[in-house]
Amino acid sequence: MEVSQFAERNHLKLRHDSCGDAIIPGKPHKATRQEDRNHIYDNGDGRFGVFLTFPTVRGWNTRREAAIAAGFTLNQNAQTEGTMLFNPDNDVQAQLAIRLAGIKKVRRSSLLQLAAIAKARQSRRDPCAMGLQPPKNVSRHSRWPPSRTRDLDA
Repeated sequence: MEVSQFAERNHLKLRHDSCGDAIIPGKPHKATRQEDRNHIYDNGDGRFGVFLTFPTVRGWNTRREAAIAAGFTLNQNAQTEGTMLFNPDNDVQAQLAIRLAGIKKVRRSSLLQLAAIAKARQSRRDPCAMGLQPPKNVSRHSRWPPSRTRDLDA
């Protein structure tokens, strides 16, 4: 399995780091470089790696022990960061890696949601589609259609 397939299967965003390698970035979201964030990457041997970095030693130790208990293999261990390897086909390990790295899933809209959005956009462009009719005493210079800040019933 490749990182792109893993990202598609789990509804995750795929990015490239400064070397051009495909990664799935997580927290912190305001890091300047993609590889400075927690992320999932392809280790090249059929397993994926998860890189985790935390501001405190306790944060790293807690997450490391939880991952090892779930069957991860510790690859690199530093004071507040490290990498662990996991099997991407194991759903329990995959979901734990996503959660530990703080990766947000991409929201997928259903067909009903897309239809409701299209209807709302159309009614926003055309106030008469919402059932609003201009008052009879509207001159050419008055504000019709009414803005969103004004009361529509007046």
